[in-house]
Order: sequence, then structure tokens, then C-alpha cells
Amino acid sequence: MKEIHYQNLGYPKTGTTWIYHQLLYHPQVDCQPDPNQKEFNPPNKELYLNFYKKYNVSFNLRTHTFLKPETLYYATHLTFIFRNPFHLLNTWYNFLCYANQDFKLSVEEFLKYDDYNFQLVTDTQRIFDNWKNYDVKWLFYDDLAADNKIFMYNLCDYLGLNRYFDPRVKPKFKTKITKEIVIDDEKLIKYINEKISIIEDHTKRDLTHWKK
Repeated sequence: MKEIHYQNLGYPKTGTTWIYHQLLYHPQVDCQPDPNQKEFNPPNKELYLNFYKKYNVSFNLRTHTFLKPETLYYATHLTFIFRNPFHLLNTWYNFLCYANQDFKLSVEEFLKYDDYNFQLVTDTQRIFDNWKNYDVKWLFYDDLAADNKIFMYNLCDYLGLNRYFDPRVKPKFKTKITKEIVIDDEKLIKYINEKISIIEDHTKRDLTHWKK
């Protein structure tokens, strides 16, 4: 962290494991966390700074930091990766079902406005409210999926690192969907479309193709 300490703030299921492996092999990055430390979440600032202080260039690809700005202990560069909420709801729900055998939430319960995981994916205004005083670079999963090499080059440019891309690291662009979520309720579609419009307003990016 002597020169660069990069943190990603969110979302989950937006290619951060792929970015982790790309940065891991970057010749200028001397931080070599194991996969269990892709998202380092210590209980206090002292432990955080202690862990990274020996590195010149380090990174932490946490995907839930955006929920709690107070857990951002230090960073020189910040990004947030957006993904189409309709797709993300599908992917996140299936990931939760796969990763946690005790996860018994039905699709109907998951799609309720007050469900934590539904709000996690759709409450886009909270992101901009929480991080309005920070210099965050807004990124899009669409760009990673469209051309991962250019995405990585652009990330290196932002971090001030030499452009690097390892073609051996293959991105996984789809969580196995075993329980398809079909959103056909007009009120729910309108609600999610409004949340997409909030992203458009703040990032000045046309996301019409995301909407239903």
C-alpha cells in the first residue's frame, strides 16, 4: 500500500475473481493474497493496515463494502462494478442456493421489496448516497463480458500500472442457473427499471438495453 492500494466496492457476481487472478499475476503487483483473501474483511483498521503495509502495490476485491463505508479503512483507487439487476437477481439467487445448502428462501420471498438480498441488488440510490464523497470509478460487467482484455487494460490505466492481460485466466460469465427467476410482475419491472435509471443518471451511461 506504499504506492497503490486498490479496492473494489461491489457488486458480488461481477467478475471480481477473474480480476483477482489477473492482478495476482501482474508483474508490478507484489501483493500475493491467497484466494481466501480476495476479500479481506478484518474487524478493525489496525489489522487492515498491518496486513497490507509491506506491499507497494496491493488490492482487495471486496464485493459488499458499498453497504458500509465505515469499513473502507484505506484505498488509493476505488471501483464499483455494475451489472444488469434483472440478470444479477438470477445469478445471485442461484449462487446463494448453490453456496449455502441451508438457504431455503423461495423465489417469491426473494423478490419481495423488503428482502435483504433483493435490496442488495436493486437499491442503487444507496450506492451513490454512501459514496458521494469518494472518488469512485464506475465500471460495468457488460464491458468485461464484451472484451475482457480491453477491460483489463482500462483497469491498469486507471491504477497507473503497465497494461497487462493473461489470456490463460478465463472469466466465468455465468453462474449455473438451476432455478430460473422470471420477473413478469409489471410493478416489480417498473421498480427495477427505475433503479436502473438511477445508475444512468449518475454514470451518464445509456442502459436502455437493461430495462424490460
